[in-house]
Amino acid sequence: MRRAGDGEKVFRHPVVGTLTLAHEILDLNRADGQRLVVYMAAPGTPDHDAMVLLDRAGLDATVLVT
Repeated sequence: MRRAGDGEKVFRHPVVGTLTLAHEILDLNRADGQRLVVYMAAPGTPDHDAMVLLDRAGLDATVLVT
């Protein structure tokens, strides 16, 4: 894999509200045109707390990208 980019993206979730998540985009060397996108939130932030809430509650992670 090689790194293709990073940044932040804002999502709106119907239960936990707005989340701003950092992301890394990695190109997969052996997969024609495919990428791996990893979203993360810094521990202790409201965004991280919202992600933990979604995980623990087993809530649908479906969101609207803004």
